[in-house]
Amino acid sequence: MLLVSFLLAQQRKRNELKITIDEETNELFRELKGLINGDLNSLLKGTLKAQIELKKNKKFSFTSEITAAATVNSRRTLTNSLKNEVFTRDKVCQKCGTIHYHNYDQIQAFALNGQKTTKNLRLLCSHCHQRERIKMKL
Repeated sequence: MLLVSFLLAQQRKRNELKITIDEETNELFRELKGLINGDLNSLLKGTLKAQIELKKNKKFSFTSEITAAATVNSRRTLTNSLKNEVFTRDKVCQKCGTIHYHNYDQIQAFALNGQKTTKNLRLLCSHCHQRERIKMKL
């Protein structure tokens, strides 16, 4: 292990930072120091800012959760073409015949391994749809 010590200037104060690093890290540090012409303060400041930004983006990022939720929902969501086929075929509630407040009902529910096919879908009004779900205990 190698002990590295250097001074950081912050406004008018000077703070001393002592860290212990292994030989590989020391070699990387020296290589980077050579590439930036020896300005340690700006090297450390830039590295810290980049790491803070990276950690904040990772910590407050919900994209993976949103993507996973969207994937699950897309499997359950009916496509517009499928809805159009069912509506063209049925046009009215298949239980009571009303033309208002239509819902697309799966005869065998998705939760019970129902498929998204025109044979498994029907058009029901919201009242009949709710009654069917109560019967199925969903």
